[in-house]
Amino acid sequence: MSPDDLRVVVVEDRPADVELIGAALRRDGLETATVPVDSYEQLAAALSAAPDVVLADHNVPGMSISQVLRTVRTSAPGVPVIVVTGALDDDTAAALFEQGVSDVLLKDRLARLGQAVRTAVGTRHLEQAVVVSHAEQARIEGLLASLVQHSPSAIGLLHPGGEEIFSNTRFRALAKDGHGRSRLAAMPSGSEHADGDEVFLVTRFAVSDDTDPTAAFGVILTDITQQKAVQAQLRATQAELQQQSRELRRHNDELQELDRLKSDLVNTVSHELRTPLTSILGYGELIEDHLHDLGDETGLQLLSTLQRNSARLLGLVENLLQLATAEHSPTATSSGRPAEAGQRPDVDVNQLLLEACCVLLPAAQRRGVTMERHVAADLPPVAADAGQLERVLLNLGSNAVKFAAANGRVVWRTRLAGPDLVELEVEDDGVGIASDDLERLGHRFFRTESARTNHVPGTGLGLAVVRAAVAGHGGELAFASQPGCGTRVTVRLPVRGALPQPPP
Repeated sequence: MSPDDLRVVVVEDRPADVELIGAALRRDGLETATVPVDSYEQLAAALSAAPDVVLADHNVPGMSISQVLRTVRTSAPGVPVIVVTGALDDDTAAALFEQGVSDVLLKDRLARLGQAVRTAVGTRHLEQAVVVSHAEQARIEGLLASLVQHSPSAIGLLHPGGEEIFSNTRFRALAKDGHGRSRLAAMPSGSEHADGDEVFLVTRFAVSDDTDPTAAFGVILTDITQQKAVQAQLRATQAELQQQSRELRRHNDELQELDRLKSDLVNTVSHELRTPLTSILGYGELIEDHLHDLGDETGLQLLSTLQRNSARLLGLVENLLQLATAEHSPTATSSGRPAEAGQRPDVDVNQLLLEACCVLLPAAQRRGVTMERHVAADLPPVAADAGQLERVLLNLGSNAVKFAAANGRVVWRTRLAGPDLVELEVEDDGVGIASDDLERLGHRFFRTESARTNHVPGTGLGLAVVRAAVAGHGGELAFASQPGCGTRVTVRLPVRGALPQPPP
């Protein structure tokens, strides 16, 4: 219903006056639903429909204005009552105002009836809004009071002298008495208060009003027990980690020193063994020529065993020297001198592969193994140390020949894998390698289960030398194998101009 569309109850016994009042309201722009009543029963029924205003004659037979006012206050509290009557003295009008009527008008002076009705209805709406506002404010204040009272933090509002203005349950429990309250009031903001096993952070702040900027101050104690426990645990953990870090550094230093001593020992022993072994092999060749002249077959057989084991031992020494060189400087040449990547000479992989196959051919023929080469024409050179790369080919080829099937074959392939990589591959048709062993290939002194089972001679250093040499050239090494299906080893080396920096 719009503000100018009202429900009006008219207490009047004259229909003409009812019509007159309705006309006056319409003239003032008020659309009204007018309900005339002339008895208390009719008035009660009309009030049950919640009218906006009651217009009552002062002199209705059988009805007194005082009783009308009481009926309205009882049945429709807050509904304004305006007295519209024919004649009324000042004393009676004053008495009516005292009883709560909103206005008094004479029937022959209805010019301001519309304004009086609007004012009375507007005043009622305003009073209702105020009541609602007060109720909502009281509800919010109650919630805030409950929030403060039940807060897990201790909250106190104190006079500058420390006297309590307000405190919640938690604050009173911590203060315990006046002395405790004074102690809490004196604690500076940011300090900590301990109460048994609990720890509280103190926050202190000024609370002012419009007249006094230092009227009071607030104290909030926030429970930080859990945070303190976590901080203590973090400090203990940090101290433990620092201790572990120191232990790790100490162990690392010890391991580095042991590794240095081991490398020095290997290097020294290898150098000391290399010279006599070379001499033994040299004199063995001389003895072999002499035994041939004498026709001493028994001596030749014994010498062959001596030469074979000496060559095997020399190969072991060469591998140890190669590993020691790679460990100290991955970019070192086969002579042991460090070489920058850009200073390495160009190496023809196909030519180096041909030379390696010639060296491996006698061992392959003894086992009836055929070696095949499938090389790419116009393969670009790689920047490499020829001695190290030759050692890679010989170690890979030696393994392939040893593990190939009897009367089987070993296949070599070279190709250009993209514009920047030369790929070299060797594949045998032997017993293959289990997947668990593939992950450990290239570790020093590691030998596969198939090598141990088939009593294939070896030291487990050959692939370690290969891995170190390939890594020192900025290349990649990959293995592919399955038991019973042979093994394929792939070496990828960067071509000249595409060589990445070697690993640190």
